[in-house]
Amino acid sequence: MKRNLLLFFLNIFLSLIIAYPLGHFVIGKFIFKYRFFDFIIPTSLADFTDGLLFGFLLLSPIVYGLWGYGKKWFWSLVSIIPIIIFNLWIGAGKAIWFWSAIFFVSGIAIAKLINLTIKKFKHPNPPMIINK
Repeated sequence: MKRNLLLFFLNIFLSLIIAYPLGHFVIGKFIFKYRFFDFIIPTSLADFTDGLLFGFLLLSPIVYGLWGYGKKWFWSLVSIIPIIIFNLWIGAGKAIWFWSAIFFVSGIAIAKLINLTIKKFKHPNPPMIINK
């Protein structure tokens, strides 16, 4: 459980790092032509907020899928509860819920793909290192 809590904070840290680029280049230019919070706050802060929400949804299954211990998919779902509550609080529309689900499911797919490639290319009998 301690490891999964540390992964939660790692997920927050990684989400903060990729928040602005994800919000500005991916969400603001390709997915939505407008930003969710652009009418209340400055554009750069809106990019950061949008990227933080969707980045957390994307990274949560990846982080827990790769390094989680025990019930890693349960922890992945529990970690996105604040995002769900925030979306309910702001009265998010169908488009936000749809893209939130897409980002979360794509995070699961990326985690499964990485785990599959790691298992496929892992050497069954690693070479022994002899110290002289």
